[in-house]
Amino acid sequence: MVLDQNTSSKENRRCRLAKASAFTLQDGSLGLFFASEDLLPCTERAIFKNKSLPVPVACPLPTTLLEKLEEPIMPIIAKGNYPITKLAGGYLIAF
Repeated sequence: MVLDQNTSSKENRRCRLAKASAFTLQDGSLGLFFASEDLLPCTERAIFKNKSLPVPVACPLPTTLLEKLEEPIMPIIAKGNYPITKLAGGYLIAF
């Protein structure tokens, strides 16, 4: 899955794109893990320097993602601020 925050077209082509591993957390929410080795330095600075990821409007999840998860989850990411947790080897965002 690719997370893409809207930026200028120049930045959008190279920065602020990140590959994530998606999985269901113990509480049934969606977890996205972004490995540091897969992040461009500009992406890490632009997104992960913050303590949270703002989601200004609710976002439906793609059916292809929902089908790949082992456990069912809510099919939408609700509007809100989601904490970014720094872990060994990368970052975790729980939705």
